[in-house]
Amino acid sequence: MRLTFPNGEHADVVESGRITLGSGADSRVRLDGLADRHAVIANDRRGLWLVIESAEATAHVNARPVSRLALVRAGDLISLGQVQVLLRNDADPVEPKLPPASSAFTRAASANAQICSERFLLRGVGGAHFGQSFPLSDPVVVGRGESANLRLDEPAMADRHARIELHGDRVVLRDLCQGQGEGTVLNGVRVRNALLSHGDQLAWERNRYVLEAPGLSAPVQRHDATPLPRTRADVAASAGDRPVTGVFTIQPRAPGETPTAQTPAVSPPRSHAVWWLILAAAALGAAFAWLLLSGAKIGA
Repeated sequence: MRLTFPNGEHADVVESGRITLGSGADSRVRLDGLADRHAVIANDRRGLWLVIESAEATAHVNARPVSRLALVRAGDLISLGQVQVLLRNDADPVEPKLPPASSAFTRAASANAQICSERFLLRGVGGAHFGQSFPLSDPVVVGRGESANLRLDEPAMADRHARIELHGDRVVLRDLCQGQGEGTVLNGVRVRNALLSHGDQLAWERNRYVLEAPGLSAPVQRHDATPLPRTRADVAASAGDRPVTGVFTIQPRAPGETPTAQTPAVSPPRSHAVWWLILAAAALGAAFAWLLLSGAKIGA
């Protein structure tokens, strides 16, 4: 992952492991104005996490407050106090060869494409359309003008700024500004045209959208970082409102104690308990049968 600092407080940081941010000497990224150990950004098998390590620290993701833990992705803007950190992919995207624009509004005839057109959508995760969804059964035009079906009242936006199209089972981002304007921010990187994948984040100014396109290739995730401590707290209430499944455990710590990453303990399976249950059920069945037979003999 790559951390960039839009306001120039620090040089870009490119690492695949655990990154600590704070004002202390042991922080990987040292920044004035932060707590001694302000936050950690790291990967585990579920994705990329932001962990707030100081009770006095303030943090937001895409302008939504985070109190303890948040699942984040490339393209998210993290605010730690007054410092802004933009998450990006390690490498800049390569300008793709797009399908011809003349076929943009042609509905694909295959059954697979028909299914895709019904389930592919843009979901607002920040800005004017937070929580709303825009299906891609028809092309979505983004811009300020009345002809745009995803209208964003932003000074830097053109009347017809960009178009998101479905070509069979491919999702295409196409620039409509003819090389003018600021383009689109895709996973933290400014682009004009792109082939999109499930989970990609698109941003225009303060407005952010995630592409939900099950079946498309997901962005590559790294899994070589130290696992983060887990909690039962509702991560969906923090930035991005993305639900997290699974049971998590965080051990309480004394005041002033430095938090450390822990791996949840997993108890070995107890398959022998099933056999005890079967034997107990058989014994009960035999006892009931004996009582019935004894009652029948007494009655006779």
